[in-house]
Amino acid sequence: MRKKKKGKEPNAERWMLTYLDLITLLMVFFVILYASSNIDKEKFQNIAKSFNIAMGGGGSQMVDLGLDSTSKDDKSVPNQEVKDSETKDEETQSNDETYNMEKVKKELDKYMVQNKLKSSVTSAITERGLVVSLKNTAFFDSGKATIKRKYKSKIVAIAKIVNKLPNYIRIEGHTDNVPIHTSNFSSNWSLSSARATNVVELVIKKAQITPNKVSAGAFADTRPIASNSTAAGRAKNRRMDIVLLSSKFNSEEEVSN
Repeated sequence: MRKKKKGKEPNAERWMLTYLDLITLLMVFFVILYASSNIDKEKFQNIAKSFNIAMGGGGSQMVDLGLDSTSKDDKSVPNQEVKDSETKDEETQSNDETYNMEKVKKELDKYMVQNKLKSSVTSAITERGLVVSLKNTAFFDSGKATIKRKYKSKIVAIAKIVNKLPNYIRIEGHTDNVPIHTSNFSSNWSLSSARATNVVELVIKKAQITPNKVSAGAFADTRPIASNSTAAGRAKNRRMDIVLLSSKFNSEEEVSN
């Protein structure tokens, strides 16, 4: 009677192979997690090469770490999401500023109606900002730069309303094209400059506008809003503009101040 062959004894160390594979995979996983916290592309590639060699790849085929989807010049290319966000912020700021200027304009218009100034003061929102135009014939005597006493308080009140916003304010003097030559003013340039300066001094003193927030400008007849060929057009051109400037002109005003 033949004896049964004894079977091979089970390998008691086989579980060690599975255990070591598990440990290796865990090590790879945590190293990748650590490496992914650093955006250095060269380090990623070095790690990938090491993994391939360790796992028998001999470095012939690199592990895909998702780096090929970006170009070598990524650092020089602006982040589109950041640019879009900045654009949206600028648009929001512009919209908020326009809204605030519209509120100030409504308050000004209400003041003008209450004080019967609609025929001598107008307001409009333009690309430059909120423009409040004062007719020279109402606020100044012909050929003079001194503000009429009864209108000083009106200018101060208007300036206080305009000053509710943080924007820079520019006071601009304008004339028609009729030449002037008097003992006080040799040209329309000197007349428009003197008038603008007097208004600036008034609003700084009485409306408590910070001096570096307001400036004076003289334009004589160089920026007409109507034709100088008619009396009605020349009357419109003789004006004093109080301009609440759009914030896009801040750099220009900061340099000038």
